[in-house]
Amino acid sequence: MSEELKAMILAAGYGTRLRPYTETLPKALYPVAGRPMIHYPLLWLKRWGFNEVIVNTHYLAEMIERELGDGSALGIRVRYSREEILLGTGGGIGRARRMIGRSPMLVLNADTIVDVDLEELLARRKKADAVAVMAVVEERPGGYTPLALDGEGMVRAIGGKPDPGVGDFRRANFTGLSILEPWLTDSLPADRMACMVRDGIIPALTAGARVAAFSHSGYWKPMDDIKRVEEAEADIAAGRFRPWK
Repeated sequence: MSEELKAMILAAGYGTRLRPYTETLPKALYPVAGRPMIHYPLLWLKRWGFNEVIVNTHYLAEMIERELGDGSALGIRVRYSREEILLGTGGGIGRARRMIGRSPMLVLNADTIVDVDLEELLARRKKADAVAVMAVVEERPGGYTPLALDGEGMVRAIGGKPDPGVGDFRRANFTGLSILEPWLTDSLPADRMACMVRDGIIPALTAGARVAAFSHSGYWKPMDDIKRVEEAEADIAAGRFRPWK
């Protein structure tokens, strides 16, 4: 694990696609195979040697903070960035940046299992010399945040086709896991709603900054609705994904 890299899990949202369950329970605590779903990214971080993580909270924040406490039960220190108003992914990162200074940030979603090899991700970051590295999977129906990648695996467009001069390109979906350099996190607001992709990465691309993709061929499962939660539980029961300890 890169000693300079700081970790953040996004857990502030309302979990609307999991209603009615999230009317009284924050999405991050919704049980998946017998444990709160946020445990999966927390245990992934622990597996790769992180000893501290920032978790942003807003909706039913007290429940998340009470459940996780200081993180000692899971073996990783948890610090909280509580938002009085919901700030979105971009505003949440911008606010949490004040807690870590100008370190690069590894950002994950509380509702996603993604079994990325961190050493390979860091190697990609070193080689790419980019303001962000986005872990991606091959494009799939119903996937999230479609990207267009050039032959070198650089992101050339988000949500549409790249400029004609790019030539051949391939499609991919963003997994929600990324490494963001200080140049990019500095551009995000700390006091208003913002989207990491729309208000951070897309303007960076427009300004000519380099944004790299890291192709992930392992397990990835967003768990933001009941169908996907059931799929994750079936994968765990069948051994297609083995949770970290």
